[in-house]
Amino acid sequence: MSSEITNWIDKERNQLLNSATRLILLAIIDQNRESGVHGYSIATELEAQTRGEISKSTASFYAILRRLVNDKLVISKEGDSLKGPPRKYYFLTQEGKMAMKALYRNWQHYFAIISEFDNIKGE
Repeated sequence: MSSEITNWIDKERNQLLNSATRLILLAIIDQNRESGVHGYSIATELEAQTRGEISKSTASFYAILRRLVNDKLVISKEGDSLKGPPRKYYFLTQEGKMAMKALYRNWQHYFAIISEFDNIKGE
């Protein structure tokens, strides 16, 4: 496979990964709706839920989290920390919950369509 094709595939993979990460972050934050969840816990859960496929060391993780806040899908509130300075705790907004459900339906819909093509399964 040529390096151009490899680069194209990597770019497409990264776009899918970013979209999936947004959905998973919204789901993790929603799972912790009562108490909120701080960034490190989100990152740890992200890595655990994706079996290491999405690492907490991924720089884009915090950029995506900031974008969700900027898009008003998530809000942050300062809270106490056992050690050190106060932590930011993240909560899903009502719009965030609707967006999470819509994104999930989109993933299901397009996966079902793609699954109909036997010739692209790579077998």
